[in-house]
Amino acid sequence: NYFSVAAGVLFEADENNKKLLQYPAGKTSTSYTLSDVTVNSIEPYAFYGASNLSEIILSDSLVTIGEHAFDGCTSIKTVYIGASVKSIGTRAFYDCLSLESIYVSLSNAYYYADQNGVLYKFARNENDELILGSDGSMSVDTLVCYPAAVQRNAYTVMGGVTTISSGAFAKNTHLIRVILPSTLDKVRDEVFSGCANLAEIYFKGEVPTEFGDGVLDSTAKELIVYYIADNATWVNGSLPKALKNCTIKAYNAIEELPNNISFVNSYAIVIANSEGKTVTTSTVTANGVSATYTNGMYVFGMPEGYDAKEGIKVSVVTPGYYTYENTLFLDEELHLSYITIKKQST
Repeated sequence: NYFSVAAGVLFEADENNKKLLQYPAGKTSTSYTLSDVTVNSIEPYAFYGASNLSEIILSDSLVTIGEHAFDGCTSIKTVYIGASVKSIGTRAFYDCLSLESIYVSLSNAYYYADQNGVLYKFARNENDELILGSDGSMSVDTLVCYPAAVQRNAYTVMGGVTTISSGAFAKNTHLIRVILPSTLDKVRDEVFSGCANLAEIYFKGEVPTEFGDGVLDSTAKELIVYYIADNATWVNGSLPKALKNCTIKAYNAIEELPNNISFVNSYAIVIANSEGKTVTTSTVTANGVSATYTNGMYVFGMPEGYDAKEGIKVSVVTPGYYTYENTLFLDEELHLSYITIKKQST
């Protein structure tokens, strides 16, 4: 083996492989492009603590990204993953507090990023062959990373997902509601750790067989976990230790926040009650502008003087419910947010 340095970055190579070993944490560059096509691996903790980087572009020749590879890169906003990446280690993007979106080459057959920049892994069998749907489409089975700076109030995890990777949602402080698919079976360590405003988690399926350590550490104090009424594993089964400190409630139906609706010159808010049912009797104002109810959503034009960094002041008045007043940071891609209101005590 031999070592080499390019622009201060340390590499190791032999006759078959070349690895990026260490990117200096104190390097002042704000962008890094791995253009060396002979590099096929980024080693664990290689970029650890490189807090000046805001953008990473990875070459199409890269195959492996090690665990914690970009851990502590607190200024990274975007990551571009090339076509050849087959393996991304545990918590590769942990503590990337400014990370807004992950992009994946459309030619990559192992990983996929949805329209929100959330990273998933395609389903494969023990022979590393893609598992295709009945229509021949590729399906996902693992949610790898939900970027810490995605400014959505609610998110629905894709159907088919069986596993959520360790720390996947960690430290995203915008999330209030998460809806988990019926296929979910494994929730790894610290999945929602540090999601300080996460107040509602909906399980559409059975109690996961694996529920790791610290999954709900430092979430909202009044976190409510919902399960489908009459599900035997929730009613009669043994709940994970972490859930025993939460309020557990049954629900009969849920109307989900669309992940693929886009508004060009307007914004929309979905109002729901604690059972997940859409509320249609609200009066909604945003920065003093009245919203119009249509197709299950309250739609309003771009408020005058709206500043994405300052958010928008929303008021929701609904007969029989407590008034909701808060500042929302609207989803800049979909222009859509979700609010849950609580019934008044009788």
